[in-house]
Amino acid sequence: MAYVIDDDQVHYDGSPASVHAYIRKLARERFPEEQRLVLENVTGLIVPGIVSEARKQGDVRRAYSLANDAMNVIRDLNFALHFALVDGKSECQPWLWWHIKVKPGPTNSRDRKYNNASEELLETAAGQYLARPWMQDDYIDWCIVDASVQMEFFAYTRHVWDWCLLFIIGLLSTRLLGIWHGGFSWVTQTAPQFAVLVVAAGGAFFVIRRWTAMYDTYTSLDGPVLSPTRVRAEIQAAKNKGVVWPRVIWPIIDTAVAGDPNVWRVSPFQRG
Repeated sequence: MAYVIDDDQVHYDGSPASVHAYIRKLARERFPEEQRLVLENVTGLIVPGIVSEARKQGDVRRAYSLANDAMNVIRDLNFALHFALVDGKSECQPWLWWHIKVKPGPTNSRDRKYNNASEELLETAAGQYLARPWMQDDYIDWCIVDASVQMEFFAYTRHVWDWCLLFIIGLLSTRLLGIWHGGFSWVTQTAPQFAVLVVAAGGAFFVIRRWTAMYDTYTSLDGPVLSPTRVRAEIQAAKNKGVVWPRVIWPIIDTAVAGDPNVWRVSPFQRG
């Protein structure tokens, strides 16, 4: 929600309008230009939680220190989510994260370079976020879950190509071994030939099975309004097939299911 107010007119009365104005002022004064927009926008989403927490603590003026604390956490999340920037340069982005559709093309390739999170840094920043329940926001929750799934899925996709290459090498080796033994059969000439094929085919089967489960999980996270129950089911199904997800996914998706098992509004443009 946007509040029409002069950035310099922060009255420090604990109202949502003044807290939002303080956030804009803070972003402008403390952070470089390429970070201001995302920090202002995302911290602005949690103004209701900031104001509510300050009132709960019995001092409405606490809202401003809480806003400062929240912006530091958002800064750390932003850094973790975009640890590997395009060409090593920072770019001005209005929001924390976006879902990349799985399709080939130069735009997708560029987005993958920018949406390149650090699992270690993300776990640390997400821990700071989870330690502040008053910061909870569906969009931020989704950013962490989608980024965590994306990291594992994209990394595993590269792994699948390695297995495909191994399978091709296995097929070629059986052919070469068959020729070397004076035969022309692909499988039945020798035990070594058959063993190579079994290992390669078996490995490829399990790799593709796991990749499909990860794909289903990743695509379930695409959309402005999701079903957290379905997303959790896909995450669990992939885990049952051997996928090891980052630990931070579980408390966030469980919170989403507990809040509303059917509707998860993950777009920053759809509030309420």
